[in-house]
Amino acid sequence: MVLELPSSDPAESRTIIYRNTATSPVAVETVVTLRSYDEHGVATDVPAADHLIVFPEAFWASPSDSQNVSVRYTGPRPLDMSKMYVIGFREVPLNVNPVTPASGVTIRLEFRAITHVTPDRATADIEVGERSAATDGTVSIELINRGNKFARIDEGSLAFGDGIGATTIPGQALLSDSAPAWILPNSRRVLTLPAAQHPLVAEDAARPRWITDTARQ
Repeated sequence: MVLELPSSDPAESRTIIYRNTATSPVAVETVVTLRSYDEHGVATDVPAADHLIVFPEAFWASPSDSQNVSVRYTGPRPLDMSKMYVIGFREVPLNVNPVTPASGVTIRLEFRAITHVTPDRATADIEVGERSAATDGTVSIELINRGNKFARIDEGSLAFGDGIGATTIPGQALLSDSAPAWILPNSRRVLTLPAAQHPLVAEDAARPRWITDTARQ
């Protein structure tokens, strides 16, 4: 789940609906972290409970029950660029066997909701940076977000050439199965691709440009 929350109005909130789809009751606690990514898409999460108010922050749910959880931004203002938060919902089973008690608390599942807090009129601005070929048959290409709002690689394309003769590579094709699609503002991502599968990226030709799929914005 992905939410977007404006930073300008302290009263603005969003609602997450949690549903217990299991056949046993669970206790649920929420954990808020501020997320960033390095140039290779490796995530770092820092505790940030003082930036988002999540209510209720803990609750229990019977099988098939639903719980509305409100999210409100209370962090620093004004923001000059969007921030990405992760709200984790950690489920702890309540039906512990009294004959064979558990030796510790077991987290059954953690569901995560992404919340982007954005300043007014924020926009992403993706440009293509450096390309380099390696001796192992791969080629690297750099994408830079010079805007002040998050962007997704799978919501754009690399374009080679101009006009009707342009060749495009969908952003989704540039991502490995486990790679995050986000490029946060004022950050860069370096994507490593098999050169044989992406000969246009490997060629030393005119620099490609990035096209955002505006229909999905």
